[in-house]
Amino acid sequence: YPNHKTRFNLKNRHFQQSQGKAKLKEDPLTEYLVEFTEPPLLDIPINTNTIPEDASGPRAVVFSVQREKIRAQQDQFESDLKLLQQTNSSPSATTDATPKPKIRSKFQNVFNGTAASLTNAEKAALEKKSYIKAIHPNLRVYATLMDSVPLIGANQVWRLDENLNTCQNSTPDHYRVFVTSQTFNGNLGGLAGADAKCMQAARDAHLSGTWKAYLGDSSIRPKDRLVPSYGKYLRMDGTVIANNDSDLTDGSILRPISLNEFGQDVNWQYPGTAGVWIGNLLNPTEHSGNDNYTCKDWTYATNTQGIQAYYGSLTATDQNWELWDPSICASPHHLYCIG
Repeated sequence: YPNHKTRFNLKNRHFQQSQGKAKLKEDPLTEYLVEFTEPPLLDIPINTNTIPEDASGPRAVVFSVQREKIRAQQDQFESDLKLLQQTNSSPSATTDATPKPKIRSKFQNVFNGTAASLTNAEKAALEKKSYIKAIHPNLRVYATLMDSVPLIGANQVWRLDENLNTCQNSTPDHYRVFVTSQTFNGNLGGLAGADAKCMQAARDAHLSGTWKAYLGDSSIRPKDRLVPSYGKYLRMDGTVIANNDSDLTDGSILRPISLNEFGQDVNWQYPGTAGVWIGNLLNPTEHSGNDNYTCKDWTYATNTQGIQAYYGSLTATDQNWELWDPSICASPHHLYCIG
């Protein structure tokens, strides 16, 4: 073949051909988001029994300590990256200057991590570090304002003051709703265990805020566990499923709650798995106080006749979305989560 002189973009090339000779260049740089193990500031739990809502002093101390932990990990990353650059630098380099780490941005509030440009070799070495939780591709995303607000947790941030305390009299302008990607039997660990499963699903998807299961037991209906609000209820793709609390619980919704915490269509991924645990019926007097209809208040997972719980359909928009049929407690079903 003709040996043409070829020029490449200096930032991205592997080889440079010139006058019939080729020499191997360094790994190309790729943009990454490096996530560290310490939780971001908005994920720090605050015990309001010991640190009241209006006690900005103690809360400021809590966040100050966490900021130092986050900065320590970010500084460690910068130091490790600088060392890798020195180790992997060309021996024929004519300068003695220490290479400057390719740090783009640092984050600590909603996400604890650093945006950086890394080679394949640097990424492979850094992934072995114990303080690094994961290294994600730093993709450019084009989103509308409605998409971006829940994605970055801005609705949570806007309700915080300079010390990250919740502003007085603040109420959410909207709630987000998803159906869990995982399924569970009737032994959820009670309502608290179901809430914990929603929180874990949200954390796995890097969703901020507090999440609760839309679930009832023998003493309370699912809708009675909602925080009173006039805000809209949005699916993870931004689609409105209800305009307010009353609209959510009037027997129908605008769109099915079929997207999981990652924004993926659950029914499309797993056809036929359309059950979502609900528990107590809409009628507050029917089966009230009888835990045989809520899998012993979500502590029972055995196939026993007469012990069951009600579930809804994640493909429905009529009353079947939250009241479809009874199920044995050993069956696996999803959870609706609201946050």
